[in-house]
Amino acid sequence: MAKIRGIFITELRPYPPYGGQFMRCYQLLAGLSHYFEIIVLAPEVAPTCSVAAKVVAWHGLPIYNQQTSLAHGQNFYYRLMPRPVWTNCIADLCRTYHPRFIWFDYGHWGQYVPFAQRNHISTIMDAHNIQSELTHQLSRTFSPFSQERIINWLRYLAQQQHERFLFRRFNRIVSVSETDRRYHARFVGNQRSIIIPNYIDETNYTCDQIARRDNLVVVTANFAAPQNRHGTRWLLNRIWPLIRQAVPQAELRLVGRGADELIHESDGPPGVSYVADVPTVAPHLREAALAIVPLKQGSGTRLKILEAWACETPVVSTRLGAAGLQVESGENIILADSARLLAQEVVYLLNNPQVGAVLAHRGLATLRQHYTAAVNTSRLKALVEGVLTE
Repeated sequence: MAKIRGIFITELRPYPPYGGQFMRCYQLLAGLSHYFEIIVLAPEVAPTCSVAAKVVAWHGLPIYNQQTSLAHGQNFYYRLMPRPVWTNCIADLCRTYHPRFIWFDYGHWGQYVPFAQRNHISTIMDAHNIQSELTHQLSRTFSPFSQERIINWLRYLAQQQHERFLFRRFNRIVSVSETDRRYHARFVGNQRSIIIPNYIDETNYTCDQIARRDNLVVVTANFAAPQNRHGTRWLLNRIWPLIRQAVPQAELRLVGRGADELIHESDGPPGVSYVADVPTVAPHLREAALAIVPLKQGSGTRLKILEAWACETPVVSTRLGAAGLQVESGENIILADSARLLAQEVVYLLNNPQVGAVLAHRGLATLRQHYTAAVNTSRLKALVEGVLTE
């Protein structure tokens, strides 16, 4: 039997997956291409992207990243109205491939749904997070009446209107957590708001045996993302000095894109090092005594916690950092919100590695029960097939 054909559209470059939104995009694309014939409309990726070989065709999506005032104004407009060039790309692909469904991933796509509806094509939107809330949080980090605050506040308003009025056009809105699902259900109803959690392929986190370093603390992140930069600065300025005071031999390693720039900005506190743009975080997590997630802003759920669990590394996190995941403090993770309490918990685990080992073992069990590709790719198949039978 011939596979059902669909189009996958995203503004993200899914590979390399430097950061949570890229990782989710890549995993969804890999899962969908396993069950369906997928045509991709997205920024071009490197030839080493294995999923590119599994799709029917990959078409480049024109990207607009200009930082001029005119470009900002146009981008506000195109969060609610269709961009002509993108409309033409979608129309051309539909005429060429005759898809049964379109999977829109991350961004603002509700304005393009009427074209699909006129051609009897089902539409699914994967939201990744509550984007308007994330932008609202970001706007408040800038000084009042600054250009950055005004731009982000206007962006927040446009995103909020898109969620409230254009999300209802999709056949389904996919969220990563129950909190996000309830938010989207306010606008589209419970029947059309569903959960497919963030998940990872556990096999990508195996590597040669690496000895744990008793005093190594690791932060993995895309440090170019504002919420990660904000949280890591808090760690470096407020939490890390307390940890070093209690455990002078403690080391902190920042692992991920933009780590070098962040360290240079903060003049490299004692005991802190970085590794930027790594092909995989697995060796660093498997070497660490623990991972810390010092987030004070964010939406959706954190793949960095799933990655730590996959590497059997204990995790200390803020409650916001672990929001939306199946966590229980003291069982599969340690949760704390103040700088003092986070530092105390890190110090406790550094001095009691046997407790961390139990947490890590339970974290791995939680991952395998809820957040692996093996568990969740079948949900993608059921979702698409369910939409097509309506």
